[in-house]
Amino acid sequence: MSTAIRPEPFADAIFRQLIASLPRADNERPAWHVAEPYLVRHAAQHAASAGLADELLQDAGFLVHADPETVTAALRQATAPDARLAAAVYRASQGIHRDLDADQRRQILALDAARFQAADLSHDFARGAGWKPLWATGTQVSGALTVTLTHPSSVRAVATAVVDGRPVAITGGYDGTVRVWDLATGRTTHTITSHTGEVQAVAAAVVDGRLVAVTVSGDPAVRVWDLTSGRITQHDLIGEVRVVAVATAVVDGRPVAITNDYNGVVRVLDLTTGRTTRHNLISKVVASAAVDGRLVAVTIDYDHKYNRVVRVVELTTGRAIHTITGHSTEVGAVATAVVDGRPVAITGGSDSTVRVWDLATGDAVHTLTGHSGSVFAVATAVVDGRPVAITGGYDGTVRVWDLATGDATHTLTGHSGSVGAVATAVVDGRPVAITVSGDPTVRVWDLTTGRAIHTIIGHSTRVGAVATAVVDSRPVAITASGDHGTVRVWDLATGDAVHTLTGHSGGVGAVATAVVDGRPVAITGGYDGTVRVWDLATGDATHTLTHTLTGYDGGVGAVATAVVDGRPVAITCGGDSTVRVWDLATGDAVHTLTGHSGGVGAVATAVVDGRPVAITCGGDPTVRVWDLTTGRTTYTHTLTGSVFAVATAVVDGRPVAITNGYDGTVQVWDLATGRTTHTLTGHSGGVGAVATAVVDGRPVAITSGSNGEEQVWDLNSGSCLTALTLPHPAECKTITADGTVALGMGHEVIALTLEPVFRRLR
Repeated sequence: MSTAIRPEPFADAIFRQLIASLPRADNERPAWHVAEPYLVRHAAQHAASAGLADELLQDAGFLVHADPETVTAALRQATAPDARLAAAVYRASQGIHRDLDADQRRQILALDAARFQAADLSHDFARGAGWKPLWATGTQVSGALTVTLTHPSSVRAVATAVVDGRPVAITGGYDGTVRVWDLATGRTTHTITSHTGEVQAVAAAVVDGRLVAVTVSGDPAVRVWDLTSGRITQHDLIGEVRVVAVATAVVDGRPVAITNDYNGVVRVLDLTTGRTTRHNLISKVVASAAVDGRLVAVTIDYDHKYNRVVRVVELTTGRAIHTITGHSTEVGAVATAVVDGRPVAITGGSDSTVRVWDLATGDAVHTLTGHSGSVFAVATAVVDGRPVAITGGYDGTVRVWDLATGDATHTLTGHSGSVGAVATAVVDGRPVAITVSGDPTVRVWDLTTGRAIHTIIGHSTRVGAVATAVVDSRPVAITASGDHGTVRVWDLATGDAVHTLTGHSGGVGAVATAVVDGRPVAITGGYDGTVRVWDLATGDATHTLTHTLTGYDGGVGAVATAVVDGRPVAITCGGDSTVRVWDLATGDAVHTLTGHSGGVGAVATAVVDGRPVAITCGGDPTVRVWDLTTGRTTYTHTLTGSVFAVATAVVDGRPVAITNGYDGTVQVWDLATGRTTHTLTGHSGGVGAVATAVVDGRPVAITSGSNGEEQVWDLNSGSCLTALTLPHPAECKTITADGTVALGMGHEVIALTLEPVFRRLR
C-alpha cells in the first residue's frame, strides 16, 4: 500500500545533493556499498520528504545496502509500477534477509526478483555474483504482501486491535510468547513472556476504557494484558485444566471472554470482575455475533455420535439455537459477518470447503471451493464496501471470497507452511489480513489489491524431486511434487511449461531420466507406491514406453537409472526398506535388493571397475553399494547418523560417492576402496540435497544446507567455488554440464546458471 507525501520545500535539492555526494561505481551508478552511514540510514527519509521515493526504490544498490528498517518505511511510498514491483520483491522474503549481511540480501533479492519475473531487476541484484538467475515460478510470492513479521518459533494465534490510534497485531507462538506488532511499521512494541506453554489463542477487548489482550496457553490460565503497557492486568482467572480457545464479546454492556478448556467446558468470563459463568457445552468456542438482538457464540461441538458440528449458542442462557451440519468431515474454523443485513457464519472444514450459513435460520448460503487441503483459519472484513471472508489452511494459501456472491476474488501465496490463523485490520485506511503459519512468519496482505505481479504459477505444494534431460535438442527440467500427483516438464532456457504429466494417484517424490529405444523418458516414483515411465517428447503414456510398476508397500522415495548389460534400468527405493531394479524396455523386475533396516530415501549410480553399481542410503546409518549385474551387496559403510542424499562423480579418473548428513558435513568416498577422500565442511547446519556434474572439465558438487545456503564445490580440490543464499532451503536440485542448476525450493522451481564463476576460473 502507498501513502502519498507532499514534497517539502527544498527537499528535492537536498536529496539530489546527498545522492550526488555518493562515490560512483564503474557503471556510474551510486556506490552504496561505500556510502556514508548517514546516507545508508537516512536516504529513504530524504527521498520521501522530496516525493522521490519511487526513484530511490528502483536503485538495486540502495535496496541491498540501505538500513532495512528505513527501506521498510520507504516501501509504503511506492507509486510508480517499477517501484511497486521493487517493493514487492523486497517484501517477499523481508523477514529473512533483513537480518543478513548485504551480500546475502543481494542474493535473496535476485532470486525473489526472478520469482516475480522481473528479469532486469534480478540481473541487477546478481551483478558481480558467481551465478545468475535464469527464471523461476512465482507460486509463493504475491504483490499483496505488505509486511512480514518473524517470530522465533511457529505462530499459532493472531488478533488485531487499535492502540493509541495505531493498528496492531497480537500474536502467540509455540515458544510461549505473546508479541504486539505495529502493523504500519512492522516493529514489535511488546514481547510478553509469562505463559509456560505454547499460546493457543488470542483475542482483544476493551475493559474500563483500556484495550486488553486475552490469551490462553498450554497451561490452565487465562491471562489479560494491558496492550498499552504490556503488563498483566488479571491472570490465572481459570485454573482447573488446560484452556484451548478464547473469543471476546460484549454482553449486557459488559466485556466478556468466552473460553473453552481441554474438557470441553465453555465459560463466560466477565473481564471486569473476573467472575465466570459455566456452560457444559463440550465445545470449542470460535466466534460471536448478534442474532435478532441476542448475543450468540458460534461453537464447534460433538453431536451424540461424536461427529463435529457447528452450534449457535445464546450466551446469556447457554441454550443452543441451531445445530449446523454440512461439512463431510471435521470443522476447523468459524468466523461471523453481516451480509445484506443478515448475520452469517463462515466455516472451514477438513473437507477443503468453506461454507456460509444464515445464523437466523441455520440454512446454508454458499459452499466455497478452491482450497486443496483442510481449512484451519477464517476471518472476515469489508473491502470496497463488500463483506469478504479470508481463509487459510493446509495448502499454505490464503483465499479471499466475496460473501454476497460466493466468488473467489484473490489467492494470496507466500507462506511455506500451513496457515493456522487469520485476523483483519485497517492500516492507512486500507483493509489488510494478517496470517500466521508454521513457517514461522506473520504476513500482512493488502486486501484491496490482492494481486500477484507477473508470476508463473507452477506446483501448489513443495517440489520434492527434479531431473534434467534433452528433448528435441532442448534442455528440459522435470519436477515432481505432492500436488495431485502431477509431474511438470519445463524448458530450462525459457521457463515455459512443456508438459504436465498426470497419472499418479498421490504426490510424486522422485524423478529420474533415461533414454529407452532412442527416446528420452522420465521415471517417476509416487506416494501411491508406483513407478511410471513417461515419453518426454510427447508427454504421453504409451503402451511401449510407459509401465506402472507395482510391488511397493509404501511410497517410492528415490529413483535413479543406469545401463546394465546394454539395457536401461531404473533403480527405485521406498518405505519398505527394499531396493528394486527394473528393465525400462519391458517393465520387468530384475532384482529385489534387501539389507537396509529402514526406509531407503536416496539412490545414485556409478561404474566401478567396469561394473554398474547403485549406492543407497536412508533411515539406517549405512551406505550400501550394490552390484547391479548380480544384485549383490559389494560393501557397506556404517556412518554416525542417517544420510539425506547421495550423488556420484568421477574425480581423477576414480568413481566417488558424495553423501550428506544431519551433522552438516559432506563426505566424498572412493567407491573402489570405500575410503573417504574429502570431508567438505562449511555448512552450519544439516545438509540435504546434493547434485554433481562435470562443468568445463571440472567435477563439481552443489549441496543444500538447512539454512538455505547452497555451496558449489570443486571435487578435485575439495574447495568451495561459490555460495548462494536462498530465501528457503532447497529440497532437491540437479546441475547440467553447462552449469545450469534447476532446484526445488518450497513450491517453487528455480533455474540459475553458474557460468559467471566458471568464466572467472578459465
